[in-house]
Amino acid sequence: MASRLIIFAFLGTALAARLPNSETALEIRLFSRTNVTEARVNGQRIHAPHQGVYQGQVVLEVKGTKPLYLSHLNVSTRSGHLIFLANIPLEQYVASVLAGELNGVSNPETLKAMAIAIRTYAIRHRSAHAREGYDLCDTTHCQNVYWSQRSKIHQEAAESTEGLLLWWKGEPAATYYHAHCGGMSEASPMGTYLPAKADAHCVTRGNDHWRAAFTGEQLADALSLKVPAMTVEVTDRSPSGRANYLSVNGRRIGANQFQSALGSRFGWQVKSLLFDVTRVGDKFVFAGRGRGHGVGLCQIGAIQMGATGHTAREILETYYPGTRIGLTAQGLDWVSRRGERLELLSTDPAQEEFVLSAAERALKEAESRTRLQLTGRVQLKLFPTVATFRNATGESGTVAASTRGRVVRLQPAKTLQAKQVLEAILLHELLHVVLESQGQAGQPWWFREGLTLALSGDKPTDARYTQALQRVRQLVSEHGLDRVLTFWRQGLGTAIAREN
Repeated sequence: MASRLIIFAFLGTALAARLPNSETALEIRLFSRTNVTEARVNGQRIHAPHQGVYQGQVVLEVKGTKPLYLSHLNVSTRSGHLIFLANIPLEQYVASVLAGELNGVSNPETLKAMAIAIRTYAIRHRSAHAREGYDLCDTTHCQNVYWSQRSKIHQEAAESTEGLLLWWKGEPAATYYHAHCGGMSEASPMGTYLPAKADAHCVTRGNDHWRAAFTGEQLADALSLKVPAMTVEVTDRSPSGRANYLSVNGRRIGANQFQSALGSRFGWQVKSLLFDVTRVGDKFVFAGRGRGHGVGLCQIGAIQMGATGHTAREILETYYPGTRIGLTAQGLDWVSRRGERLELLSTDPAQEEFVLSAAERALKEAESRTRLQLTGRVQLKLFPTVATFRNATGESGTVAASTRGRVVRLQPAKTLQAKQVLEAILLHELLHVVLESQGQAGQPWWFREGLTLALSGDKPTDARYTQALQRVRQLVSEHGLDRVLTFWRQGLGTAIAREN
């Protein structure tokens, strides 16, 4: 379960409260390629026309797909079909795109390289559907997402590269990628980091040759010609050899328009623009190689590089030459420093070693207050700027820390020190880590948050958390702290659970 610490004021002590679900960075349209007319939300059947906003623990079920577990869902109706918009945490989105783009790939370096490219693309293009009221769709128009196929290896690749982007001249790069370049990438005017060049890595696995044949009548149907196509030829090519323009019965047609028209009518048989066309009998035969637009990272090439021992950094430097990997445009990267029981990831751990020492003390204090012993390590990620913290976690600037599992993400140490809340925040977050490590699954939210507040001594300003704290204090008054901690480990008694 994820949690976060929201700072409402800095007046001597940390005045903090927690929300049950983190704010998220991206508004994603779900089932973009499907005309959905009915579904189930939290077990309730809905159908067009329908409108509603659902928050908390949301389960969306659409026929023929696995359930999706969300924290926020907006449902509306357009043209007789249900429209689903969901707030998705950035790293969950990255992991889900990895599942869609590289499902079946297990090499960690290839996955990490793709995770950075996916994250950068999302940040760079997050306004792709701004006019329609959301950030990105879940199809290849933006990035292909397989929500239900996300697995541990995808999540690990996202988390191990968390916050890292590819930068070009101070801005996130346009990290286009494709399935197979056919041995030659395509150039893009977006920047010199997207050149046309030969790719020796992907051809090691073959050129991915393909053929597609269409009659003159089929071409006329797809292209809205008045008469069947009699002549088809490529009249202009890019430096990579891809078709730029074709002539059909003397009519000049852009190659992208041509491919899209055929794909919409007969399926995507023309898999790339790296092709030749010849007349064979009553059909026009397109013979090509590669899949996709050919710009940027070639996924088959990246898979081959990972398999032959190249690192994620080397893969990205090959396909986006001249870019810089980092949390910021200056190329800041994570550096690890290990303490006795914690690991600190920071861009400058030598200057922030005091955070590791403070966290070690806070962990011991958290164990003392909970009467629990934590096994294994805790990871702290100390972001260099508020902006990088927000990009990685999706949180607003008022959120000081965000914890998921055993990873605690923090705003810059100098920011927290200046507000005199660093120690209080570390204790609060590590109390959550220790409690969650041995708590009974399914504990009610008020118990989860109220117990942490009671043990930390924080004074929430939000009424919900004040109420949660009061309910836990009442339990402690009636049963004693040791018994309440037993409730936490073993579950609330049936009578108490029913009452609350």
